[in-house]
Amino acid sequence: LAPFCGYWMHNGMLQSEGRKMAKSKPETLVFARHLMERYEPDHLRLYLLMQHYRADANYRDGDMDTLRPRFERLKSVVARAPGTAPSSSPVLAAFREAVDEDFRASAGIDVLDQAASRVLAGAADADDAGAVKVALAVLGFAFAGARGPALGDLTP
Repeated sequence: LAPFCGYWMHNGMLQSEGRKMAKSKPETLVFARHLMERYEPDHLRLYLLMQHYRADANYRDGDMDTLRPRFERLKSVVARAPGTAPSSSPVLAAFREAVDEDFRASAGIDVLDQAASRVLAGAADADDAGAVKVALAVLGFAFAGARGPALGDLTP
């Protein structure tokens, strides 16, 4: 029997507009299902990954909108990217270095966003778009080809 999970991580608490989210205070709650009525699930994934997993995240109305240009830029690059990139890609190496340091996903996404900007400006290496796609799939983005329960894929 396969283990339920391979890692256990303590995470920070969620806040809304500077107040702790609590069932006893329904006005403080922000539901993912409500956010996904306005935003794509991968947009929410980007927002959540931009917070360090141990830090208290403070959701403010409008936070998701500030990430829209970055989200659209990454999607645009993935749409034109080949399926893979060589493992020796400098973009993948920089991405790995960032996330290997206490899972700093936001720093890894910064690396990918910089590469995406270069791709869109026509100033990138040939493998950069593929590297962006591969790394975003590792982080679970469906638009980059990630598998998972959100896509109906329940295989281990």
